[in-house]
Amino acid sequence: SDPPAEAPRASDPPAKAPRALVIGAGLAGLTCAEQLREAGWAVSVVDKSRGAGGRASTRRAGALRFDHGAQVLTPREPRFVAWAAAWEAKGFLARWRGARATLRPGQVVAIEPECERLVGAPGMSSPLRELAQAAGVRFGWRVERLERAAAGWEARSSEGERLGPFEQVVLTPPAPQAALLLEPVAPDLAAAARWIEVDPCWAALVAFAEPLPVAWDSAQVEGSPLVWLAHDTSKPGRPQGGPACWVLHASAEWSRAHLEREPAWVAERLLEALAELIPEPWPERVHLDAHRWRYASPARSLGEPDPFLNDPELGLSLCGDGCLGPRLESAYLSGLALGEHLVAAWAQER
Repeated sequence: SDPPAEAPRASDPPAKAPRALVIGAGLAGLTCAEQLREAGWAVSVVDKSRGAGGRASTRRAGALRFDHGAQVLTPREPRFVAWAAAWEAKGFLARWRGARATLRPGQVVAIEPECERLVGAPGMSSPLRELAQAAGVRFGWRVERLERAAAGWEARSSEGERLGPFEQVVLTPPAPQAALLLEPVAPDLAAAARWIEVDPCWAALVAFAEPLPVAWDSAQVEGSPLVWLAHDTSKPGRPQGGPACWVLHASAEWSRAHLEREPAWVAERLLEALAELIPEPWPERVHLDAHRWRYASPARSLGEPDPFLNDPELGLSLCGDGCLGPRLESAYLSGLALGEHLVAAWAQER
């Protein structure tokens, strides 16, 4: 581990730009970090996970790949449209033109033959992995608590490591997790974060030796424990010729009712729900797992005109989709707005 950072000595020259810690390497955190870094700030980014992406991450199981969280990008706001276009030009986003169905148990309600959406290539996390590499993210670094020191904020990890000092700390975890870090040092910010409600989601990851006998690649589901199905192997940039990888997302209600169940039990129950939508027999199953997103999607967000939370006196901020709404675009716009705000505020103080 890195040696503890030393506080500046009295004889040290003043810092040319603020030092910032960004907690979380999802789209909001990486976007905010990029804004600060480009303005000359000294930025450190940490994430408790092994890789970038947050809820837009890609799960690997040997040669198999599953976009087990966020599934697609649907850019609407001009700045996010431009962001997506730039990453598509670099080859890290691609157009998925698979057919999309609407299903109920025992019924195919409708099929849209060619539904064009953007996806990461070769996985949803691809653009974020590039951003994380540029940001020099320290993965596997879980912030246990924040402490106020004479020279600024310090972060303590669950392993007892220390980072700091920082003039600014940006928190991007799901709001309930951010509130736990904020409560001891910024109870007002913590209370605002707790106002945000976040739904859970169980995801089943299943692979079949051959494609399933259906005429669509993704489906929105009604009247079932499942709300979404995606044939991940049909997305561009995915390995071809091998098993067919599927992601099954359960509804927030079903996920909440079974939140503490074992993954194996959840996976079997969601397969039973799949059988009501795609009757068996199926091709040989070669992989089955489940992943619990305890904080998957904001059910109640701050919304405009609050794209972020910020306490300028304390130097603490929070951004993410919980501030704007349940889409990757919202996470991007929240991180962008906070980064621009912090840079502008610093420029006014100089």
